[in-house]
Amino acid sequence: MTTETTEVPREAFGSQLAALRAAVALADQFPQFEPAYLTFSQHYPDQVNIQAESFVALEAWREALGAAPVLVHSREIGPDVELYFEAPAFGATIRVYAMGLVVSDATAVAA
Repeated sequence: MTTETTEVPREAFGSQLAALRAAVALADQFPQFEPAYLTFSQHYPDQVNIQAESFVALEAWREALGAAPVLVHSREIGPDVELYFEAPAFGATIRVYAMGLVVSDATAVAA
């Protein structure tokens, strides 16, 4: 029995060049920032995803990239909240996000 497989067409690796160059430019421009988890995707070839270590680090990225505070969005993921924003920089879209626990006033008092 022979099973046929069909390759799913994908963008060429070179289509991610703008995102890769932007990541290098970010490291060059902001060498003092905390190390971050970076990802790139064939689904968004011109985007750099940066997972900041904290909400404070996300705010530093926001200020450095000149993104308005109103561009920061939030969404709940289970007990956590994700804050994120996107900004154009160095020929690519930079998406910065950070995860953290939501602490309510009641929880803070109980702790």
